[in-house]
Amino acid sequence: MSDLNAITIFVKVVECSSFSQAARELELPKATVSRKVAALEVSLGVELIHRTTRKLYLTEAGNLYFQRCRHILSEIAEADQAIASLQIEPQGTLRITAPLIFGMTVLGDWVTEFLHKYDQVHVEVLLSNQSLDLAAESIDVAFRWQSDLIESSQEVQKPVKRVFYWVCASPSYLQQHGEPKVPQDLVQHCCLLLRSRSRSGHADWQFVNSIKTIETVKVTGKWVVNDVILARQAAIAGAGIAYLPETILIDAIESGKLTRILPTWSAKEKTLYVTCPNSLYLSSKVRAFLDFVTAKSFQ
Repeated sequence: MSDLNAITIFVKVVECSSFSQAARELELPKATVSRKVAALEVSLGVELIHRTTRKLYLTEAGNLYFQRCRHILSEIAEADQAIASLQIEPQGTLRITAPLIFGMTVLGDWVTEFLHKYDQVHVEVLLSNQSLDLAAESIDVAFRWQSDLIESSQEVQKPVKRVFYWVCASPSYLQQHGEPKVPQDLVQHCCLLLRSRSRSGHADWQFVNSIKTIETVKVTGKWVVNDVILARQAAIAGAGIAYLPETILIDAIESGKLTRILPTWSAKEKTLYVTCPNSLYLSSKVRAFLDFVTAKSFQ
């Protein structure tokens, strides 16, 4: 393969029609310029420039090589400029993955605000409760629960949000069955269970109060579901008491469809992290999104 530096010198010599002028513009000794062009001719096995005492002439091979090389150098310069612009102004497609709960409640607002700020960026979101392989899936940024973090120095990992679980029920359910006053009252109620926490119609719900007292209650129920949105809808319909992330309950509570019960107790918090491949050369779109998310942290 030909020396790219020698090719650059050859193109400059032809453009200047002079070894001396090319040497001045490249800030190189004239002898170096002459030697590089001669070495290029030797490596190609053809004469590119016919030299006389008064003028330089391109050979037929030299003219063909010059046209091709000038085009290639132009493409390289444009590629360098494109990469430089990516590092300056955030642009291009940003691929994000996030857990279903966070993606369906908070992430949409964050992405919308981010896109208003950076209109040259496009976003693709993959919602999954699985920890996707960032490299294999060409993912730039991932949101993961602390329990799902991969212990690796190959990723940047920053905590961005704490999520608490609240207990709630519909006003109609509470009117019919009464409102629990302390966690242990839940054993007398029909509870909506998530498959990941239930065992044969039972589940352990853990609570912590303002003075960090922890209490675990074994609850029972007729409903066992594998989706928090379905559990919320069942609670709204009056099917029982739900124990769900606050992020999916706020709207229903504010509208009066659900009532928060045991408000002085909450579940132990879950912490959400933002992660990305650890690199000294993060693209401007990823760096801008990380800065944006960091500013949103724990709001």
